[in-house]
Amino acid sequence: MRRQPRSGIQFAAPVSESMPLLSLRTPGRQPGTRRSLASPHMKGRIPSTLQATGRAMRGRCDPVGIKDPRMTREVLRRHAAPVVPAVLLVLTVGLTALVRRDGPLSGEVSLTLWMNRNTPLPVDRVGDVLDPLVTDLSAPLVFLAVVAFVWWRWGWHATTILGITGALTSLTRAGDLIQRPRPTASGTWTSYTFGSGGYPSGHVVFTVLVMGTVALLARRHSTPTVARRLRVVAVVLVAVTCWTRISDLKHWPLDVVGGLLVASLALYAVAWLERSVDPLTASYPRIRKFLGLPTRP
Repeated sequence: MRRQPRSGIQFAAPVSESMPLLSLRTPGRQPGTRRSLASPHMKGRIPSTLQATGRAMRGRCDPVGIKDPRMTREVLRRHAAPVVPAVLLVLTVGLTALVRRDGPLSGEVSLTLWMNRNTPLPVDRVGDVLDPLVTDLSAPLVFLAVVAFVWWRWGWHATTILGITGALTSLTRAGDLIQRPRPTASGTWTSYTFGSGGYPSGHVVFTVLVMGTVALLARRHSTPTVARRLRVVAVVLVAVTCWTRISDLKHWPLDVVGGLLVASLALYAVAWLERSVDPLTASYPRIRKFLGLPTRP
């Protein structure tokens, strides 16, 4: 006779082949499939274990193998971060050494005269409006107006970044160090006189730095639509400024190219600083409170 257990619980009947077994698989996951990376706690994050080699990135629109544009852009940005400023620096130094020679480079005079004779009328009109705004007297006033507007709309964090950009606009004073003369009214080369240095173009440096920084700050402090519109406005203003500085016989073409390179290098430093303010001030709650950044409770 079989002894019953003291607890009073009887043994279950043996499992037959016709009885269904309970599934221990995760609901919503099919057998033979891998766990999806798009889990609820991974939203907005990038897995630290994913790596993309140069061989894997060549010829692929999705380097990390995940159809997520944000991840792709993040990986490409990390790989290009040390390369872009190095290339800009090499190009800037090389062009600066090249333009120190006495006389224009081959093709500069003919290109300048061609742009002077073939400038579209709308570009000339916009250039006539922009040119008085970036002189030695009016540029500081324009910059202060932009700073006041940024402070009113976006607070101290954006204002601080823009103030650092204003200090970098002093790179326009490098023209007297290079001692490259501007073109004459007839588009010919002349001797250099102090205070009339043309390399790099101050108008181009100022426009790229100020408008580029405002467009950069809009990505964080404004809506995507406003940020996109500001980028378009910045590109148009820079393009018109570059063209009219040559067509109005104020600069040689390489003066404008030098201004673009110098300003792009400085703008890249501003972009790095804007991204680094948050981690750099992590241990300084008073500074974070002043800048309007979130602080730990």
